[in-house]
Amino acid sequence: MLQINFENRCVLVTGGASGIGKEMAETFLRNGAKVAIVDLDIAPELTQEFKNKPPGMILVYQGDVTSERSIEEVIGKVTKEWGTIDILINNAGVIYKAPAEEIDINRWRNLIEVNLTGPVICTKKVVPLMKRQKWGRIVNISSMMAFIGAETYSAYGASKAGLLQLTKVWAVELARHGITVNAICPGWVETPMVQGFIQRIAEIHEISCKDALKKIFSIVPQQRFIATSEVASLALFLASDIAKGINGAGIVIDTGLTAGMPAGIHRKIE
Repeated sequence: MLQINFENRCVLVTGGASGIGKEMAETFLRNGAKVAIVDLDIAPELTQEFKNKPPGMILVYQGDVTSERSIEEVIGKVTKEWGTIDILINNAGVIYKAPAEEIDINRWRNLIEVNLTGPVICTKKVVPLMKRQKWGRIVNISSMMAFIGAETYSAYGASKAGLLQLTKVWAVELARHGITVNAICPGWVETPMVQGFIQRIAEIHEISCKDALKKIFSIVPQQRFIATSEVASLALFLASDIAKGINGAGIVIDTGLTAGMPAGIHRKIE
């Protein structure tokens, strides 16, 4: 009987210092995996927090997913400690929104570098390790914005749709090597960024944050945001042997938002 068991598995989580990435790192740790985090910004308190974890189970590195040299250095350090990387979570990402005629090309390029080129670099560097052991799991964190057209989301939506397509291509390429590649496509997740989102809606409509939240939830079937633990649990499942038959999928976790979203519905709230 197949079980979720990550004993002796080594996981690399990009953007693992906060939000969804940190939750995924902690979830894999709780389930017996060794976890390496790479993030552009590593707060001193995070390093201290992880020092309290079981010895030898967590590695924390400052690194830039858009730099091949930086990622090579991180992977070199991880493999020196643990020998390999079994699971890659391509989570690092940024967001930038603007109407088509106001897109700042420098910000566009930066977003594409982080959200799309970053996963390419990390995957390129990790795949040889996975091929060598004939087993691997790659989980890309895409977005519900890969499926819908929402105003001002040109850069973000394009990057996440591109990541979903990479997921499908890599899934076909790597299947014969015992490697699966899947994408998680979250809706609005309850992270610190959500508070800024609520505040922005309140300011746009000149209403209170409480009323802004009601306005947002008016298009969300379950009337709530997604917990980071829900996304992390899905990543855990996809990385397990239980999910070995799932390959090339883009799994939406959005409390039913996209299922019931007519075109242009974002105009109701933004």
